[in-house]
Amino acid sequence: MVSNCGALNTRMRPRLPLAAKRPFGVPWHRRPGRTQLRSIPFWASSSASRCPSEPRLVLVFCASRDQAHRGETLESESLEARQASTNEGKKFAGVTGEEEAMYVITGATGNTGGVVAERLLAEGEKVRVVGRDSERLERFTQNGAESFIADATDAGALTKAFAGAKAVYAMIPPNIASPDVRAYEESVSDALRAAIEEDGIKYAVVLSSVGADKSHGTGPVAGLHSLEKKLEGTPGLNALFLRAGYFMENLLPQAGVLKSIGSLAGPVKADLPLPMIATRDIGAFAAEALSKLDFVGKSTHELQGPRDVTYAEVAKIVGAAIGKADLAYNHVPAAQLKPVLMQMGMSSNMADLLLEMADALNSGHMKMRELRSPANTTPTTLETFVAEIFLPAYRGKASRA
Repeated sequence: MVSNCGALNTRMRPRLPLAAKRPFGVPWHRRPGRTQLRSIPFWASSSASRCPSEPRLVLVFCASRDQAHRGETLESESLEARQASTNEGKKFAGVTGEEEAMYVITGATGNTGGVVAERLLAEGEKVRVVGRDSERLERFTQNGAESFIADATDAGALTKAFAGAKAVYAMIPPNIASPDVRAYEESVSDALRAAIEEDGIKYAVVLSSVGADKSHGTGPVAGLHSLEKKLEGTPGLNALFLRAGYFMENLLPQAGVLKSIGSLAGPVKADLPLPMIATRDIGAFAAEALSKLDFVGKSTHELQGPRDVTYAEVAKIVGAAIGKADLAYNHVPAAQLKPVLMQMGMSSNMADLLLEMADALNSGHMKMRELRSPANTTPTTLETFVAEIFLPAYRGKASRA
């Protein structure tokens, strides 16, 4: 989903994206870079601009981050050279007919896309991972994946990347430095639609977000609404839109907040129930859907995490884990946050959209549409996430302070 996040961070770092229809059989292992702090939008996720390395107080929230997905701005320099060196000479299934059809994963270096790729590779499937940095794709190529360097807005490159694919995992990487974020999102969704149509892709699992049912008033999530509509109009495509909840990974920047001000803080109301979900569960559900390919036509599927949680409850769970029983969460009015967000490297437009999204969450304009059920409930609890992911990150930050 766009996972809606609210978080304060003392340092912005480029990072490190169901109830399962069956129990998840592959245990979660933390991999290099998995616990790096990040605070960019989920929808994705995963890309943020580099920011000054000195500590500073930063508040960020997301609407579906794989919207989480690692942060990096869309830099065009040397991309063509990297495309040539990485892609030239490769034989693709759809071009040569010599290779077995494969799965193509966009956003493979992000929180959800990485899990999708890892799961499918573990099942012995042929996988092509798409990204902008060949070095960040190496962990997949070392396990047998094929890599393809492409800009998410380049329809021609994506058409080549999707050649021969029997199914695609599609998402919009965030670009927080863009002066016009919605225009950027439209460029990516146009490129995805064009590539899918040109290659005649039959199946796509698409990362979307809570709030994607709304056409406006949801900040950057409106771009996911547009993506859904474009792919809904693509003939011959079976598409499953995963409207994921608030990423638990968006709590990681709170480790820096704790060190800085001794409490948690953010733009979301303290008593607002949020469908918090671990991105590993989104990736696991997406991988299973791609493996089965049992969806027909166009459909949405919400992923709501194990239960709804408020930030007041988050403070209690984190406080118990770090031995601070009186840990509190402070709601910071959105109007006070724009200068801080821009100091972090966001464009004025992106900051405005994120503040709009926080207002949409607080007002109820953005919310899950389905009743909670075994089909949209996922296994990783917040207590498990805090113990396995948040606590090591917090201890690491405290030791470096």
